[in-house]
Order: sequence, then structure tokens, then C-alpha cells
Amino acid sequence: MLILSFPSIAQEKINWMSFEEAVALAEEEPKHIFVDVYTDWCGWCKKMDASTFVDPAIVNLMNEYFYAVKLDAEQ
Repeated sequence: MLILSFPSIAQEKINWMSFEEAVALAEEEPKHIFVDVYTDWCGWCKKMDASTFVDPAIVNLMNEYFYAVKLDAEQ
């Protein structure tokens, strides 16, 4: 008998939102606001997106305890 395990194709993602949305939600249901400041040319930012922010443990932690905001440092 051969049993294979495949990761779920529809993985959960961090619920990113605007800073304004996060502040409004935090007023209704208080949570900390996590702000990821990034740029298009930042190598470490891309590494975080590709590894850290897709890790299921991080995704669950972020969605449960934080309002997650992505903020483009050049806009």
C-alpha cells in the first residue's frame, strides 16, 4: 500500500489589507496591527513573501492575532 501526502492546493493566505481597513477593524475588534513595509526592488522583502508569509504556522498566527498591512515604502 502506497500512501502519498500532498500539500493542499488551496493554501490559506495572510489576509492583507490597507492601513485604514486595519485601523477600522481594530476599533471594532481590538488586535495588533502588523505592518510589512516593502519595495518592489527589495530582495529580502521578496524572500519574506516567498518563504515566511506562506508558512502555514505564520499564516495562522498572523490571521488570528493581527491585522496585516502591506505598505509600499515608495508610494
